[in-house]
Amino acid sequence: MQLLTLFHRGTLCCGLAALGLAVASAFAQQPSAPAGGPAVGPGVGLAAGPAVGVMQAGGPAQPSAQPEAEIQALLQRHARAWYEGNSALMASTIHPHYQRQQLKHTANQPDAMEGSTGLALLDQTDRGFGRNTEPSARKAEVSALQVQGSLASAVLQFNDRSERLQLVRWNNQWRVLHAVSEAGAR
Repeated sequence: MQLLTLFHRGTLCCGLAALGLAVASAFAQQPSAPAGGPAVGPGVGLAAGPAVGVMQAGGPAQPSAQPEAEIQALLQRHARAWYEGNSALMASTIHPHYQRQQLKHTANQPDAMEGSTGLALLDQTDRGFGRNTEPSARKAEVSALQVQGSLASAVLQFNDRSERLQLVRWNNQWRVLHAVSEAGAR
């Protein structure tokens, strides 16, 4: 609570509150630790509050059986989440360290580069920025898909921008790690 109070007058207040709610919601869905057992692992404890069980990934890393098909499905869900304004679905497609850089072209102005985080993407999705696109104009075409082990890259073409995506197989699931997008007319 003290952390949120410190940022109350700053721009991070709402973002931190949303992040806190998302983390609390994720932990609430996890099973509790056994009575008397460690909450997070040997030698690790929480400073205050009830014990919370933390689940690990479903076993050791396993190679993807059909990486191209899995990535195609992931990117279609990613685009659908954007267009539908479904932040929960969007969160299931991005890595916790997701970063996006967007190159914007505006007539008679210098190009601008803007960076954002996964939390900002979830906020924009939740606010329905993608819902402004008419259903008939919605586009989600995947091209230039390359897979090498647990790393992949692809281009996802939306109706208003093109995104070059870097993906990683993390906890036995493909996730979008980085995006570089270009929007606007030259």
